[in-house]
Amino acid sequence: MKKKKIILIIGFIALVFLSRLVIKNVKNSKLSKTCLIDSFNKKFNDLDNAKLNSVFNFNESINCIDWNKILIVEAPYVHRSLIYLTSDVLIPDYDYSNINEGTYLLFFLDGNSPISKPIEFGGSDFIFSNNFNRFNYVKIDRDEAKFIYKKYEHSDFELYTLELLKRDSLIE
Repeated sequence: MKKKKIILIIGFIALVFLSRLVIKNVKNSKLSKTCLIDSFNKKFNDLDNAKLNSVFNFNESINCIDWNKILIVEAPYVHRSLIYLTSDVLIPDYDYSNINEGTYLLFFLDGNSPISKPIEFGGSDFIFSNNFNRFNYVKIDRDEAKFIYKKYEHSDFELYTLELLKRDSLIE
């Protein structure tokens, strides 16, 4: 009798987990290009022409749709299932393997759900150096999404980075 209850509880938990996964996949399949992508590209995607030590405040600059977090992943090293298990964010299915190394993908989130297609940024002389966790992503609250464009100091190469202004932010 006790074994049967345990099996029922485990089955119920698995059913809830799978139903959440299906719902998130359906939502992700309906993602489209939004004004967030255009707003980001106008302000931030041309980092080659950015002035050193200029501040980029996503919170103030990108506000055409409500969002409360950003998730940045390092392409092509994207582990969708591990990101989902550790952050409860299911990023959309995308051809991550054909993205050049040195490219990063930015997802705007509402809660833990992406609200637009991923935005590619970065390049061969750019490194995003903000404490990626072991699954190559970082999740940052909207209020903490303030960066400074500066020379990356921990390399023999001439690299540039967007560094969080407040280092004790809510990085996951």
